[in-house]
Amino acid sequence: MTRSLKILILAVGLLPGVANAAIFNEFPVDAGNLPSGALSTGAGPLEAIRGTLNNLEVDLFAIYIANLSAFSATTVNLETAADTDDTILYLFDSNGLGIIGNDDDLTASPPLDLLSTIPLNSVSGGPGIYYLAVATFGVFPLSSGGLIFETNASGTLLVPTGPGAAFAVTAWQNESPDESPLFHYRVDLQGAQAATVQQVVPEPSSLATLSIMLSLVSARFWPGRRRR
Repeated sequence: MTRSLKILILAVGLLPGVANAAIFNEFPVDAGNLPSGALSTGAGPLEAIRGTLNNLEVDLFAIYIANLSAFSATTVNLETAADTDDTILYLFDSNGLGIIGNDDDLTASPPLDLLSTIPLNSVSGGPGIYYLAVATFGVFPLSSGGLIFETNASGTLLVPTGPGAAFAVTAWQNESPDESPLFHYRVDLQGAQAATVQQVVPEPSSLATLSIMLSLVSARFWPGRRRR
């Protein structure tokens, strides 16, 4: 594909009349690589996510899924193929636990078969906030127990059977020592809605307990001056 065609595809996608509310664009805020830094996607319908990354980065997005068996995500499209030929998709639950992933979609025609698809009916689960991660080949999620997914399952669905599967994602293992240029990607979605990352706010009782504890600590280490 020529460079001019690549530019045309990206430019058309950013036109106000084309980029509607159902397509979320990462720019200008960079998505984080862990649930604590995941990018909210807003509210309402969500048909696709556009973003940029390199082989040393991971983009994490918050989405709402009502029925996991009716959810799918794929980078198998000409917009992604215009800039890269190898992606990985991972899905995590609201606690950061791995659910499903895919490296290569072998049902696609070459060279699109090195892009990624989480197909319909690949996993079941109830409604809630989920985190969709976009990465490149050789990037694997880690928890305090180690690798969450097996790393030798190219071309098949990745399931959380690694030694760290029981724990939330806390870091990423990267097998690529050299940084690649930024590339653009598009993830086409089905069965997803936009979502906002919810920050945990302590309940009033917890705040009251914290206030008492701070008062006791203050009295212990910074006692008031005694009168003579």
